[in-house]
Amino acid sequence: MANHNQVIVELAKRYPKCFVAEKWIKHHPISTSVHVELVVEGITLPENELATILRRYVRSIEYLKAMKPGAV
Repeated sequence: MANHNQVIVELAKRYPKCFVAEKWIKHHPISTSVHVELVVEGITLPENELATILRRYVRSIEYLKAMKPGAV
């Protein structure tokens, strides 16, 4: 199983406008179909692992703050 934090760090390096690795930096909303786009781009994680990592990412406090109504 892939290390969640390491995968997010790699995604943030590869897609800095979508993913943020540091918890104190403002997060950005991501597409609901981002998992499909990542597979097309060549992310080679098993689908269930990628889904788990993305689920944990979008449930983080910083991500949820970015999704708050009126958030910039």
